[in-house]
Amino acid sequence: MLRYLSSAGDKVEILTVETRTPEKDLPKEIFGYPIDHTLGFACPGYPDMSLTVDLPYFKGSKMMKRLRPDLIHCSSPYVTIVFYKLNGLHVVNYFLFTV
Repeated sequence: MLRYLSSAGDKVEILTVETRTPEKDLPKEIFGYPIDHTLGFACPGYPDMSLTVDLPYFKGSKMMKRLRPDLIHCSSPYVTIVFYKLNGLHVVNYFLFTV
């Protein structure tokens, strides 16, 4: 998806959460797009899944207010509900549980 957005000239910013990778090893960019990270926690019962409530820095909220994006792609049901309801934004959500 990022390759297509780049060729279309769209502006992309990435905010993600990862609880198992040491901070020094977290990626800083992909396909030329910067990656920022926010604090999170492992999902109870699914230790491979990292979740966030965007505290204490509100990086996601600040990004939404600054950019006012046409579309958000996210993989957390919490983020989908909060940002869509509070900001009236369009959201593409991908949330997959494997058991």
